[in-house]
Amino acid sequence: MSVAQHPTGDRRLPAPPRRPAPARSPALARVAPWAIGIIVIALVTWPLVFVGGGFSGDWPTHLWFVWHQGEALLHDPRPSLFVHYDDGVFYPHFAFYGGTLYTLVGGLSAVLGGSGRNAYVCSWILAFAAAYAGWVWLGRMAGLGRWRAQLPAVLFVTSPYLLTTTYVRGDWPELLAVCSMPLLVAAGGSVLRDDRLRLLPALALALTTIAFTGSHNLTLLWGTTFLAVLGVALWAGVPAARRLVTRGGALRAASVVVPAVLVNAWYLLPDLAYQAHTVISAQYGNWRYLLEARMDLVAPAHLFALDRPTALPAAAEFVLALPVLAMGWAVIAGGLTLPRARGGTWARLFVGWAVTAAALIVLMTHAGLVLALPRPYVMIQFTYRLESYVLLAITGAVLAALVLLRDAPRRISGWTWVLVPVLAVWVSGAIGQTAGHPDGGQVSSFLKPTIGSMGIFGDAGVPELQRIRLPQVRFPPEQVRHDRVTVTARVAPGQAVDTNLMTMPALVTIEGATLIGDHTTQHDGDVRRHAVLRIDPGATLGAARITIRAAHPPAVTIGRVLSLVGILGLLVALGRPALRRRGSSTEAVPAP
Repeated sequence: MSVAQHPTGDRRLPAPPRRPAPARSPALARVAPWAIGIIVIALVTWPLVFVGGGFSGDWPTHLWFVWHQGEALLHDPRPSLFVHYDDGVFYPHFAFYGGTLYTLVGGLSAVLGGSGRNAYVCSWILAFAAAYAGWVWLGRMAGLGRWRAQLPAVLFVTSPYLLTTTYVRGDWPELLAVCSMPLLVAAGGSVLRDDRLRLLPALALALTTIAFTGSHNLTLLWGTTFLAVLGVALWAGVPAARRLVTRGGALRAASVVVPAVLVNAWYLLPDLAYQAHTVISAQYGNWRYLLEARMDLVAPAHLFALDRPTALPAAAEFVLALPVLAMGWAVIAGGLTLPRARGGTWARLFVGWAVTAAALIVLMTHAGLVLALPRPYVMIQFTYRLESYVLLAITGAVLAALVLLRDAPRRISGWTWVLVPVLAVWVSGAIGQTAGHPDGGQVSSFLKPTIGSMGIFGDAGVPELQRIRLPQVRFPPEQVRHDRVTVTARVAPGQAVDTNLMTMPALVTIEGATLIGDHTTQHDGDVRRHAVLRIDPGATLGAARITIRAAHPPAVTIGRVLSLVGILGLLVALGRPALRRRGSSTEAVPAP
């Protein structure tokens, strides 16, 4: 039709035909949302990479242990239960604290040519990445889109407590254990839902189970209790959860989880067998006093602040603020959606997460409630450690609220996008907190630890002797090989000697002398518990030979056997889906 023939007399040129939008690559659509995670994790971990020194708290201490285990693995591929250094040989640190975690990262250090710091820093960053990936995976399993699924993950990894744990407390084993929990739950849920065992979910479940059960005893106790209570609540209160767990799914999950736990038996079994005899277990009164004395850290003014305030005047970087704005957003989202979704699966999950968070906040802020729990739980020392589980519950409630809003009418679902500026403010605070990180100590010598007290894993039943001047017998740590060392002492038979042996008698065998007690020394704040030996009466005068070597009591022997069984079990469990995946990819290749 010409312009003159147009019935309306409109002389405007006709609009050109609309071009179809360029097709977006499916791969790009899947990968693009993860850019948010990469940027956010980079913003909260950059000091780990670019700051040459260490950070506050126990940060350099754990690096020292990683360094030590890495050096030990260069000489003996079997992981050791002991630390050997100038002031103390055969100290059983790895028998009671994160043995597998130090071994894995120490092994990476050995592979990198003894670069303990690089391996250590990688493990911190991987912990944040695991937590982020776990929450995104849970969001995708819940039906959230690729972009919305990022929101709970951003909330969790930028939390003040996680950053305080990283840069101020330096509690590496606790952070890795907590950050493994979201990915563990997501991988476990995926294995339970699938009709067969698939390689990537099974591998993620295996690795996170090893990390969670092989890192930090207190987090293992509290975290397992947290997951168990939630699991029972889901089973009892959410019918869809009961339908999710089939016998086949449970068996598939168990085929991965059980051997993964057994991998840690080499140190967990001695830990269970001897922990009641340690000095730290005998100091229950000290932990009780410490717990009550530091309740000021979790005062409401510190937890429910909007600007990440300081909790300690002497340590301006110590921040424990909860995500108050996100909590308020979730409460409003629940108020908008619960009346319509009442009784639904996600409504029940939202209420469950919210009640769990509230209960944990009450528990965290009332010392009497924690002290009423069984004794092992009281050894948490500081109730602010419970904030890890509060954050997990709050993030779970935010995820459930996003799902409820997704299914709500359009006039209500728009509330979802209010969370974006809320998180923008939250991330901005995280950037400021990260930039204000404190400087800490450095590991200057492999043989000189940065930790002040190294006697807490000694045997409380060994008599403590009065400090007197005795002949000195030193076991050189550089001569310890395969957890065995021999020295010749120029002392008389039957003579009591002071040593640098710092151990638990049940875990070592002593030849040529008898352990008769120990004594505690303090110097510049350092505390040590050294063994006093009595030379055998039949020893050669002036040339007494003393040999110290690792013992093999049943707990140690059985633990190592169970670890080997666990490794073999994982190889079998993961090998089948790996072979199946390889076979399917081979079949997909067309014949020439």
